[in-house]
Amino acid sequence: AGVPQPLRALSLGGKRIASVSCGSEHSFLVGEDGALYSCGSGKRGQTGLKTRDTVTLPRRVDLRGGRSAKLASCGTNHTAVVLTDGSLLTCGASDSGVLGQSVAKGDEWGVAELADSLELHAVAVLTPASTPVATVAAGGLHTLVLTRAGALYGFGAGSWGRLGHGEDNREKPAPALIKAAQHLNVKDVAAGYEHSLLLSHDGTVYHFGRVGQAYVSIPNPVSGLGPAAGTPIKSLSAGRGFSVAVDAEGGVWVWGTMTSGALGLGEKDGVKVKSARLPVHIDALSERHVVRVAAGGMHILALASTGLSSADDMAIPIEQRFGATSQAAYENAVCDQCLKEEGPRGGDLIFCDWCNKAYHLECHDSTPDPDEPPEGEWFCYNCKLERFSSCSLCGMQDDLSKTLVLCETDVCPHYGCVHIECLPAAARPPSVEAAQREKEREKEREKEREK
Repeated sequence: AGVPQPLRALSLGGKRIASVSCGSEHSFLVGEDGALYSCGSGKRGQTGLKTRDTVTLPRRVDLRGGRSAKLASCGTNHTAVVLTDGSLLTCGASDSGVLGQSVAKGDEWGVAELADSLELHAVAVLTPASTPVATVAAGGLHTLVLTRAGALYGFGAGSWGRLGHGEDNREKPAPALIKAAQHLNVKDVAAGYEHSLLLSHDGTVYHFGRVGQAYVSIPNPVSGLGPAAGTPIKSLSAGRGFSVAVDAEGGVWVWGTMTSGALGLGEKDGVKVKSARLPVHIDALSERHVVRVAAGGMHILALASTGLSSADDMAIPIEQRFGATSQAAYENAVCDQCLKEEGPRGGDLIFCDWCNKAYHLECHDSTPDPDEPPEGEWFCYNCKLERFSSCSLCGMQDDLSKTLVLCETDVCPHYGCVHIECLPAAARPPSVEAAQREKEREKEREKEREK
């Protein structure tokens, strides 16, 4: 559907839904009465409906014995469900032990048990009698579990330090206590594609896992957030390479990299901001009191309270949502290369779908055939470089506080791309203004020599 549509199959049955969770190709819904429903792709068993078929309408998931669901969390191809009695159930793809259903046997794990699960099964290590579960977060290939006693467990893939076990980055096919988080007084957890977030009771946010091309293997506080920074956080969410948090005043903060989207931070030099090394406030949501956020693979959703917001109009102005490029700007555009409306060979202008700059195909140096207009989306050479390039030193892409530059020589030790600010001061190139001043001084010196 191109616009939101009500799930008539549930509304006609009088079912009221309390919460939802979405994975890569499947969804889970928890009813106010504790009933559990799912739909979508079941090719790895992630719908828990005992089938690998795709289910197009929400179907009741059998919890056996009349038990009730408290919440569900969908990962890429697996699902974790917490019941009201504190039980933890998982289903779906078993890659890297992400279901946590393998039982330790001496020093070896029951590898033979690591098979896709087409229905929900209990994670035996965490029983409601001894370690009742409070909440769970399913990520790309790992799962985080917080017990009612405040203990944090993780299982699944350990690469990039996403399980928080320090130097031990091996996969864990059964729940393993994250000792580095025992003193953090954790209140909530979030699992992204390759990183993890923790929220403490005092509003401090901790991060571990992948950061660009580097990683942190134990929980570290996120700079700029929390009570120490005057910004206590009340909720958070983790996406694919980026994170989102909501502060106590309803403000939204974002950091990380969204490679095929935008972080909601507007534009910098005419290009959508897709990366932020440190948390940055989303000013476009100012005066709107956000109560919850959800980070997807390449997008963010924010739920705001009309009662607590001070904005006269809750809708974001179209100029902020899609940029300030008007129809008049298109009509009066000139080629960014030759600065003319008509091309050298009489060609028409074509606009980049990312930065909205205009080019003649014959002026665009990376066009394979300047006489053949492209079909579908088209991106200029500079945007292609900026979208797919990242700093070789910090691993991040473009940043509000940093300048990403492309090297002009094949022998560059940074392999083509680096933030100027990441370089040692002595290795930084001169600024454009400094280079221009030096050029003018050289001209003056040349005139003096001629005299």
